[in-house]
Amino acid sequence: MKRFSKILIVITLILITLSMTACSNVGLTASKYLWFNNPSAFKSNFKEVLVYDLSFVNTTNANSDPVKVDGCLLDIDQGSYVTTLETKTDKNGNYYIYSTEFNLKAKYVTPSETREFVDTFNTVTRFDENLTPISTIKHYNSEYSKYKYDYEIIYEGDKATATLKESGLNNENLTENTFTFKKYNKGAFIDNDTILLMPRLYDVSNSFIQEFKTIDVLSNKNHNMQFYAYLVDNKVDVKNLDGYTLNGQPVSEDKLACNHIQIVIKADFAGGPLECYYAQDRDTNRHRLVETFTRFGSIGYIKYKLVTATVENDN
Repeated sequence: MKRFSKILIVITLILITLSMTACSNVGLTASKYLWFNNPSAFKSNFKEVLVYDLSFVNTTNANSDPVKVDGCLLDIDQGSYVTTLETKTDKNGNYYIYSTEFNLKAKYVTPSETREFVDTFNTVTRFDENLTPISTIKHYNSEYSKYKYDYEIIYEGDKATATLKESGLNNENLTENTFTFKKYNKGAFIDNDTILLMPRLYDVSNSFIQEFKTIDVLSNKNHNMQFYAYLVDNKVDVKNLDGYTLNGQPVSEDKLACNHIQIVIKADFAGGPLECYYAQDRDTNRHRLVETFTRFGSIGYIKYKLVTATVENDN
């Protein structure tokens, strides 16, 4: 199977489960509760649902409709990405459940053919009050790359055990493997299916870099990664974006100021950084991810734009 096509569409929508280490960067404040109204304490039975629309653009600064590149174009019929962050409490203590759901129905137009396809994935990740990962499950199905996989990671102490099943869409060439990662959490660690979440825990008033490791089950590696503020003239780059609705009401009458954060995989063939824009404001917008882009081959990007947020039990 073609390794590159496996990640072409949904290239690392990596959402962070971080064994967070102390950070001394000037101007950087980290808190594990910044997504709550009261940022100083865990809130049980909290629930936040974020809904993103997907569109195709040629560049990350596009202000016009996409055009064909070398006769190729991605035409999205329907596209959505939904994240849900919930808090629970049981006999073992407080914990989070973070789930994501990606759905894309599109046509890939080339000079010789038009291919219709549907790509989907969903994840469920559990981590405790201190942001230490407990488990993660992912199901991925791609008609575009004619490939699907399922994996589960169980974190116990300083060991992570991953089970991976890969096959064609009709279960042809089915393989199953189990990998063990010892001392996976030496230093800062982020579960690969939660990476877009954790930058929300930082008030970015100056430049910063957070380095961490994450497990890539598909390649059986523990990658080095980082996210950092993108600077222009030694200041954090800020982009003014359209707002969204929060519990049915617009969050801003004007443009919404968002900090430019880049997420980078420090590995061969990793491609360029993941460009992300997080709301500056915490009081209303909780540093939510407002916009991000993932590469689609050499012709452009899939743009994720936050359109609605629904929050329950955050008094």
